[in-house]
Amino acid sequence: MPHSDLKVSVVMSVYNAESYLAQALRSVLEQDIENYEVVVVDDGSSDGSSEILRTFACERLVVLEQDNRGLAKALNRGIRNARAPLIARMDADDRSTPNRLRLQLEFLERNRDHVAVGSNARVIDKEGGYVYTTERPQEDEGLRARLPETPFIHSSTVFRKDVFYAAGKYCEQMVVAQDTVLFNRMARLGKVANLAPPLLEYRIVPSANSAREKKSVEFTRILHKAIEDNAISEEEAAYVAQRTRDRESPRRLVNYHNFLAKKFLWNNFRPDDARKHLRESCQVKANVNAAALYFVSFLPSALVQQLYRAAKRGQS
Repeated sequence: MPHSDLKVSVVMSVYNAESYLAQALRSVLEQDIENYEVVVVDDGSSDGSSEILRTFACERLVVLEQDNRGLAKALNRGIRNARAPLIARMDADDRSTPNRLRLQLEFLERNRDHVAVGSNARVIDKEGGYVYTTERPQEDEGLRARLPETPFIHSSTVFRKDVFYAAGKYCEQMVVAQDTVLFNRMARLGKVANLAPPLLEYRIVPSANSAREKKSVEFTRILHKAIEDNAISEEEAAYVAQRTRDRESPRRLVNYHNFLAKKFLWNNFRPDDARKHLRESCQVKANVNAAALYFVSFLPSALVQQLYRAAKRGQS
């Protein structure tokens, strides 16, 4: 497709994603528009991801290969090679709805003062089972009030490429929370929004680095510095890098099951599913949080919601 005809480039980084990659690729290659490309950076995968990418060979798909350099560097390279003025992010374990790009492009065409738009998502577990649907703020004012919390689900976003560069690109020293840094900096250059419909299936997996994990005071300090300067020191980068280690640790697996149990209690009250995850959590490692939630799961739905609201008030 000629460069001038492209409206949006979907950019995806892939690292050992063979379990979900084919689903993710199909979802972005089956959009209901024509004027887009998909740029995939294979970031040194050692599983079957490279072979899967070869089976999807088509004119719309561009695959770049490199040694493993991390998400921020892979995305910066993918965007550098993207030919469209708009960039859509997509993760290799998520799935986009067929109308996602069309709706987000229409929004940005109507709203020239907006630099980025995301959407709500149907959250799924590692097997693809439905957990809950997010209810993110939609308007700029509501999203801006939550900063420095990231306004978006990262892989739901479409943003303007020129503003991406004006904001300084992804901070490559931040091996986690690169999106938080980027979108805080982009929000200084224009408005942001989320579309209400869930245009993404967002997969929760145990190994992911996530906002669900408790952030230390030091991490928060470094994050604020990165937002201000788009750079951190070598020592700070080493501290942040610790958060990516032990991706298959028992702690992460416990956090994964406890998080899903909470969502099955607070968001759509499925106590049987909650108890299933809490039992699995305790099988990994006995923990007080799972035991307390297991007790709560036998309470009436109305009382569970009361407890949840009280807990939220205590955190504010």
